[in-house]
Amino acid sequence: MVRLGAFEGLLRDAIHEVKFTAWRRLGTDLGRMLGERLEDALERACVPIECVVLVPMPTTMRRRLARGIDHTTVLARGVRDVLGVPIVRAVAREHRPSQTHVPQSQRRDNVARSMRLRSGVDLSGHMVVIIDDVMTTGSTMGECARAIREGTRGENAKPLDVWAAVLSVAAEGAGEVEDVRVR
Repeated sequence: MVRLGAFEGLLRDAIHEVKFTAWRRLGTDLGRMLGERLEDALERACVPIECVVLVPMPTTMRRRLARGIDHTTVLARGVRDVLGVPIVRAVAREHRPSQTHVPQSQRRDNVARSMRLRSGVDLSGHMVVIIDDVMTTGSTMGECARAIREGTRGENAKPLDVWAAVLSVAAEGAGEVEDVRVR
């Protein structure tokens, strides 16, 4: 997982500005910062850039309309500006209650089986980087990774790696991030 920092102070305020006031320019700039951090991590891991694709965490149509922005796609565009890799809107999501309104102990159940790989999307042979704004318990990230992995299984599917790149990790979930497992 690659991240910019903890979900506090100026970073927290900036994320809220992007997500809740549709400040696209700030979202693109934050995405570029995340892209620089991700570029360093990919180089250290010797990952060939031509194998990388960016997958924004899916947002439901209801939330996009309510907020006036698909903030994770805006972030992914900033990352793409740095890396020059494609963005693939690979995952669809059904509407569920916001994770911020669900107790942490119920977040995994809230998002369970809420995402699926879109038909016709083939990510086999690619290193997938899921882009999101904040990770708290890792439940949403784990569900998105599950949808990608299950959707790429088959006779001809090649193994692929799935990474997470987030702007921040919420303090209450920071200790749990190390325990996130992709099934």
